[in-house]
Amino acid sequence: MRKPRIFIASSAESLDLADAFNVNFDHQAEVTVWKHGFALSQTTIESLVQMADMVDFAIFIFTPDDVARIREKEKQVTRDNVVYELGLFTGTLGKDRCFIVKPRDIDLHLPTDLLGLTAADYEGNRSDKNLEAAVNHPSVLIKNVLLNWV
Repeated sequence: MRKPRIFIASSAESLDLADAFNVNFDHQAEVTVWKHGFALSQTTIESLVQMADMVDFAIFIFTPDDVARIREKEKQVTRDNVVYELGLFTGTLGKDRCFIVKPRDIDLHLPTDLLGLTAADYEGNRSDKNLEAAVNHPSVLIKNVLLNWV
């Protein structure tokens, strides 16, 4: 039986976290980080649609990369393309195969339609800066889902 295929989406600023997840899943899955998922002579959207059809699961790293003014208050938000990609992959794979991962202890504004979804979190402020260890907790939670994949 082949290993499950996972796509990892993040902002460019969080690429180091995507790479840390890639390391954590090395033995359990075939991982494609977004920076490796784009085909020549295709638009980004074409490549993403093809990728959504090719993978079994997707991880979306939500980090506070932008600030938005919402109802007269400034809020930390994730990059809009990552939110869009979550919608695209959820439409293809279903919500049970798409995982949101976010840093713990940060007030990150989510679109209201995503409220109520349980996200996996990680310690984003480790003193040793060991990102692979930081994302171990959400990696284990996702690996437990992979174990039940048929």
